[in-house]
Amino acid sequence: MYYKKMDNKNNNVASVEKVFAIIEILADKREIALVDLSKKLFMSKSTLFRFLQTMKDLGYVNQDKATEKYSLNTKLYGISSNALGTSDITKIANRYVHNLSRDLKETVHIALLDVESKQIIYIYKENFNYSLTMMSQVGKKAPLHCTGLGKILLSYCDEETVSKILKDYNYELFTAHTIKNEAMMREELDRIKNQGYAEDINEHEENVHCIAAPIFDQFNNVVAAISVSWSEYRFGLMKKEESLEKILNCAIQISKDLGYYSK
Repeated sequence: MYYKKMDNKNNNVASVEKVFAIIEILADKREIALVDLSKKLFMSKSTLFRFLQTMKDLGYVNQDKATEKYSLNTKLYGISSNALGTSDITKIANRYVHNLSRDLKETVHIALLDVESKQIIYIYKENFNYSLTMMSQVGKKAPLHCTGLGKILLSYCDEETVSKILKDYNYELFTAHTIKNEAMMREELDRIKNQGYAEDINEHEENVHCIAAPIFDQFNNVVAAISVSWSEYRFGLMKKEESLEKILNCAIQISKDLGYYSK
């Protein structure tokens, strides 16, 4: 919810609302210029500049020296991670994910399900030197219907949660391969439940193939998911079953360190 003109509020309250409005837009955009941010917030550039400078000084905002555009940095994410209890997952996952990324020579992600927004949120990303460049960023959100992470997380939800999420869900078409409706989504979720992993085959980004696996906690609930991403060309060169086994093993190792017990 972006800032709009407010009446009958003292200056302190109004200032806090402006700060959070700035944060919401910066979280939604990879980067944005002062003039564009000013238009979205209905704020003068001089006032907005003062807010942004303070946020920079506090370490929450970055400004690109070349473009002068603003973006959020990871400090805010660190605070939200602690609040969400995700810091344990990322700390535990670190060594396993690093090894998996080096072994497969590809990008590895970990994400959580955000039921309220009907999206996933990336909490960890490990790039390999020669892996493909992707749109994903730690702290950013992505759709459920066209990502391996989103589909695997949704497949382990109870029916009440699945129905709530899929009701009036926006099946935005990112590519020609994106799932288009609930019937297709339900069919995909059934397939994922049976096989224990999910795939995104050119569904969110062209020329990108992902395989995702669930991460369990001590109560045997799925609390996160891990994925590996390849270019279609590199995916065609590797042996899928070997890579899948490594991804599933990595997910299990992280799960066990979180207290998961497999009977």
